[in-house]
Amino acid sequence: MTVIPEGADDGVAVPAAPAPAPEPEPVPVPVPERPEAPEVPEVPDASEVSEAPPQVRAAARAAPGRWIGLADPTWLGEGPPPPWAVIGWWRAGTDGGVEEFAANEEYRESPLARDWPVPTDPVDAAVQSCATGYGPPEAVYRALASAQFAVPLDGGDGVGGIGLPDGETVAVVFTARSWLAAAGSPDHALLGAADLLEWLPPGCRLVLNPGAPVVMRLEPALLREALDARPGGPGRPLRPFDRPGR
Repeated sequence: MTVIPEGADDGVAVPAAPAPAPEPEPVPVPVPERPEAPEVPEVPDASEVSEAPPQVRAAARAAPGRWIGLADPTWLGEGPPPPWAVIGWWRAGTDGGVEEFAANEEYRESPLARDWPVPTDPVDAAVQSCATGYGPPEAVYRALASAQFAVPLDGGDGVGGIGLPDGETVAVVFTARSWLAAAGSPDHALLGAADLLEWLPPGCRLVLNPGAPVVMRLEPALLREALDARPGGPGRPLRPFDRPGR
């Protein structure tokens, strides 16, 4: 967790927050109950001065009379944090004690602050970061382009799909066994991105991990771009739906 002593007049000098990207978009999907969330550390409740965390009190003793900013522990960048990653500021008294708290209206709660389950895999981690504004949408596509995942089948030799409330039919992708099990372990194939794009029905978009804290709808064209941008050039499909024991 980052503690940032700042001048009382200037507050925290930080760059402007990046504009949120439109893709991938959260969508309402009828899903089964998600797996039980493991226990994770909580971001301190900064609603009262008396609840200032120990690291803030230590910084206040070292910098009396100044404002002490606390960054969300999810933010791991260099230098001053962006305004959306700062939980708030505590003012240290001249005696080194904590006398006042100022909440940050621009703060974005991270997955950790929202008490979401620990990500099951790199794709799930990228989705959680994107949904809370701590990571770009491109990271979701890059992670999926490098992953192997489970895709339900349609009972034949094709990718299965589910209907969304808005009438669209999408292909489902499960990036961890826990999400697949929560969906009832349907008949599926283990695929990579190149295989999936080769056999995806035309115009069919993707939905990641129904049952997760955030469900996202992805564009196949952007997945293709991420796949082609990987070191070594474009991905090449393997034999479709090749599974052990078949």
